[in-house]
Amino acid sequence: MPGEKQMQGRHSAIGIAIDDPTRATLTGWLRKQKTPVGLAKRAQAILLLADGQTFAATARQVGLRERHVRKWALRYVTHGIEG
Repeated sequence: MPGEKQMQGRHSAIGIAIDDPTRATLTGWLRKQKTPVGLAKRAQAILLLADGQTFAATARQVGLRERHVRKWALRYVTHGIEG
């Protein structure tokens, strides 16, 4: 429809669900200046995916390749925040 913003990229069968304590932890990592850059990017990617962003859009926003975002999403789904 005219005027509607379309998301680019495919949605995947990898479903990212985050509970409130996990969201608070990931958000806290983003706020801390001493969080390593790689960890901050992964936290931001998981938060964006949980909010419904596509892998392609998330990869562009955090500055990673889409395959890396998928890898981190799979790791999160399998191992949780420890992954």
